[in-house]
Amino acid sequence: MPFLGGEAPVGVDLPFEAGQESEGGGAGSCRAVGGVGPGGVGGDARPAAALGRGNALVVRHRRRSGVGLGLAGPGELAGYPAPVMYVATEDSWEYTLAPRLAAAGADLDRVLAVHTESRLGDEVAVGTVSLSVDMPALKAAVQATGTRVVVLDALLSAMTGADLAKQGVVRSLLEPLSQLVQECGLAIVGIAHFRKSAGTDPLLMISGSAEFGQVVRSALGFARDPAAEDGSCVLSLIKTNLAPMGTRSLRYCIKPASAEAEDGRSASVGRFELVGESEQTVAELLVAVPVSRDEQAERAEAQEWLRRYLVEAGGRAEAGTVIRAAEAAGLSRDQVKKARRKIGARTTKAGFAGSGWEWVLSDGDEGAEGAHE
Repeated sequence: MPFLGGEAPVGVDLPFEAGQESEGGGAGSCRAVGGVGPGGVGGDARPAAALGRGNALVVRHRRRSGVGLGLAGPGELAGYPAPVMYVATEDSWEYTLAPRLAAAGADLDRVLAVHTESRLGDEVAVGTVSLSVDMPALKAAVQATGTRVVVLDALLSAMTGADLAKQGVVRSLLEPLSQLVQECGLAIVGIAHFRKSAGTDPLLMISGSAEFGQVVRSALGFARDPAAEDGSCVLSLIKTNLAPMGTRSLRYCIKPASAEAEDGRSASVGRFELVGESEQTVAELLVAVPVSRDEQAERAEAQEWLRRYLVEAGGRAEAGTVIRAAEAAGLSRDQVKKARRKIGARTTKAGFAGSGWEWVLSDGDEGAEGAHE
């Protein structure tokens, strides 16, 4: 059951609303939408930009009526919907990306799918954007559509054929993107993977080349926490030239959600939901040793002891007193500190100048595990 919007290949079911016909190509033509405004509707059948050797950069609308904003959240674009170009190579638009975006509340009128077409006689070969070839066409498409965000998923797919192990190659491909950001006032998000081998620096673990970490201005890392009872994961700022270095990590879950198509059918997908701040980081999780069942039991006992201690103390207690009591009960300092994070107890400065720190249970939720991590 494909989830589609806008132009689609001939013969594919369209449970989402089909796009308006363009001159010289209808809803089944899968043709380009060129001079399109920020609203993301209409346009003629010309390619967004012409490339060499008979190629064209193709921008397709993914339409669905009445859902959210293309961009949302605090920032200069809050309240001002803007188009987003999405270059996808690993996941299916119809079965994966479109329903996920719909479930997340995206306005699919403003999500523009991008690929290339190469014509050889009557045949058309569909490919992905290449940073070494298609930058002029990508810039023209950004300017024509008013795009403010470009997503490259996956980033390595836009570098196919390049010798990334050679010094300077990654930089030569990414720096033109930086120039595009400055000229057009947009953000570019590249999605990559960590190498499977262990390491201590997440930036050096990005698959492909260590130069990724040198060139990008900001990098977010994502990692699953195998010890999290709620199945949550951690998001950390692993590099920043823009935000404060002390920016806290966040904990999130992938919750079940559904996306309903125009014909009434629905698809089950996952939806990203933030849980709260986390004192644990992605770097710590990437080097963490798998936890045995015995250690899991010990952690659970430490959490239960600490929760009971703080409840009996009225919900708060001086940190040093708690640690001494824990050690007297046979727990280590490290165990009780980890237990504090796990049950969601906060650390706060005691009221008087020169006083120490206190551990405080979450208001109204004495057993809120993971509330702050």
